[in-house]
Amino acid sequence: MSMFDDLLVMCDSTAMPTDGTGVLLGDYLDFGTGGYNAFWTAKTPDWAPGQPLYLIVKCEDEDFAGTTGAVVNISLRTSAETTLNSGHTVLLTFATDETPNDGDLIKSIEVPQQAIKRYVGIWVDVDTQVLTAGKITAYLSLKPETTIALRK
Repeated sequence: MSMFDDLLVMCDSTAMPTDGTGVLLGDYLDFGTGGYNAFWTAKTPDWAPGQPLYLIVKCEDEDFAGTTGAVVNISLRTSAETTLNSGHTVLLTFATDETPNDGDLIKSIEVPQQAIKRYVGIWVDVDTQVLTAGKITAYLSLKPETTIALRK
C-alpha cells in the first residue's frame, strides 16, 4: 500500500459518469505557473523531477455496475485551462470494464516524465454501454500500489 498526500488526490470516492459524455472527474491539481529561475526566465511547472511518479486508481465505496460490455476510459490530462478539455495533453490513458468491486485496485501506472501544464486531472468517458454505479479514488504517489493477497 502506498502512502498518499491529500494535496495529490484528484478523486476521493467520486461517482463515475453513467454515459458517453467525457467529464473531468473530481478535482484538478494546480501545479502553478512554474515561477521564475534565478535569471528571471519563466519556468514551466514540474513534478517529482528525477523520480518516478505513479497514478493510482481504486474502486472505493461502491462497486461498478452497468450493462455488460461497458468500457470506461480513464486518462490523466494536463492543460492550461481548469476544464482540461481545451488545449490539453493526455499524459496516459487506460480502459477498464464494469467489473471492479469496492477495494479493487484498478490501475497503478507510472506517469511519463514530460512537461506538464498548470492543471492536471482525471478525465473519464464511458463508451459502448451504460455504467449505472461505481466510485473511484485517484491520486498521484511516489510509490506504486500493489495488491496484497491475504492468507487465511
